[in-house]
Amino acid sequence: QKTAYEIPKRDWSSDVCSSDLVTTAANSAIQFTVNHADVTANSIVLANIMDYAGSAGLPSLYIDNTTTGSFVVKVQNHHDTNALNGAVKVAYFIL
Repeated sequence: QKTAYEIPKRDWSSDVCSSDLVTTAANSAIQFTVNHADVTANSIVLANIMDYAGSAGLPSLYIDNTTTGSFVVKVQNHHDTNALNGAVKVAYFIL
């Protein structure tokens, strides 16, 4: 097992994906699948929300189901009363 500092840059892959308009109720989640040829079942996917186009809600991000060719992005709304109401742009790195 190597740390991120020990992995050569040529072994990293990165990209950005965006959801369509996200609308979720308070304390709920949506998820979408990201297809990427560099993903394997042993990949580590690091991701962060780059931009949230909405004006309400409190989004956070989870990565799940890393399989060959894809992974699942889950956007959780942690706000107690407001829905998410905009697109979410996610930056991700595949190790």
